[in-house]
Amino acid sequence: DVLFKQALGSLGAFYSHPETFVFMLTAFPPDYDDPARYRRSGNTAPYPDRGWCFCEASWAALVKDSRKLLDLGLDTGEKSRWAELQAQCRQRRRAPLPPDEFAAALESKGFTNGKCDRPLVADLYRAGFA
Repeated sequence: DVLFKQALGSLGAFYSHPETFVFMLTAFPPDYDDPARYRRSGNTAPYPDRGWCFCEASWAALVKDSRKLLDLGLDTGEKSRWAELQAQCRQRRRAPLPPDEFAAALESKGFTNGKCDRPLVADLYRAGFA
């Protein structure tokens, strides 16, 4: 539990670090509704509506070069070279949200455990923004 809490405090540094890659999985596989292949659990809201995903993407938008922020939901499976996949999945950075605007936007996002996670995520983003 101590190590987990310690790691949570470092998430902002990881996602926003200019040299780390962030891979977003914004789309479910086409056969995701097949119970023989996948077991649904937790928060299955669309990616932009998920609280933790919104936070991770927001951290990544702080300083990261867009070549290191990739949306694998855009992958068609046709690219065989890294540079091609990177070009296909590259995301443009949006303007960083100040912590108060982030917290307000977070109110409309879904969490598996919103009562605990929403204030935690807002506090973590605020700390990572500083």
